[in-house]
Amino acid sequence: MSKTKAKELIVKVLQDKSLVKNQVAGNLNNSFKTLFSSCRKLCNVIKTDIVKSVPSITLDCLERNSNSFEFRFGDESLVFQKVSSIMQIDKSHSVWTSSYLSDNYNNSYCGVINIYNFLTDSFRNNRMEEAGYLIARIFINRENHFFVEGKRQLGFLYNEFESSEISEDILYNICESAMLYCLDFDPTAPDYDSVSAISVGALKDQIDYSMAPAQKKLGFRFYDE
Repeated sequence: MSKTKAKELIVKVLQDKSLVKNQVAGNLNNSFKTLFSSCRKLCNVIKTDIVKSVPSITLDCLERNSNSFEFRFGDESLVFQKVSSIMQIDKSHSVWTSSYLSDNYNNSYCGVINIYNFLTDSFRNNRMEEAGYLIARIFINRENHFFVEGKRQLGFLYNEFESSEISEDILYNICESAMLYCLDFDPTAPDYDSVSAISVGALKDQIDYSMAPAQKKLGFRFYDE
């Protein structure tokens, strides 16, 4: 290949990819903003129904920064995180069996929103050692088509990538599904052997800052269900 042809090919590929990724980024940003407003709407709807009977319950939707927000409900927190990089769906993924991707390679570039579940107290008490779990991630492409990878209902309700277009109603439903999943995902006491020894420093932290260890652990198999 001559230097001129190589340069022309490089320029074309850069132009095409930049255009596609800019389209994806625009859709991702719009969807993330809508997702935040949908969670706030859901929060207010639930608050209206539950505050009278359980006034002490925590219900709030907090913007952390332009790329993440937290939805707190009772002991649970959902953290929604917009991934800054536009990525291509892995070639081994099942969505590649559809002609939607094989006929148009550009449809495989997606923006991603991760959804994590933590205990609310982990943030409130700065318990940095406590883990959360990725319960779902939303993929959105240049045509505003989407699918969701996730656990239980989050893994099978939203997987028609070639025909499903993201919308405010769908994002609201995803928030509901994520909440329902978390509410069936209770914290458990750590395994006895894992907490049978403790350092003086760790015990002092627990006494001074109410940082007794806790964790979220599924009562059913967490792996592919």
